[in-house]
Amino acid sequence: MAGRGRRWLASGNLLLTLALLGMLFIMVNYIASRRYARWDVTRQHITALSDRTAQALRTLEQPVSIVVFYQPAHRL
Repeated sequence: MAGRGRRWLASGNLLLTLALLGMLFIMVNYIASRRYARWDVTRQHITALSDRTAQALRTLEQPVSIVVFYQPAHRL
């Protein structure tokens, strides 16, 4: 009888752990989708803005709209 109780307890513990891990995964993805951040960790700083571009962006006083044109077959 004691072995059966331990088995149920172990199964319940496993299910609870999996449920909590699933909830944690969903919460992390939800937060990540709302707070997008990107860092350039390459040696050549391939995606980093140049100093002139950063300076120009700091001087802007109003929002800027950007329109991008691309081919539908492009992987963008």
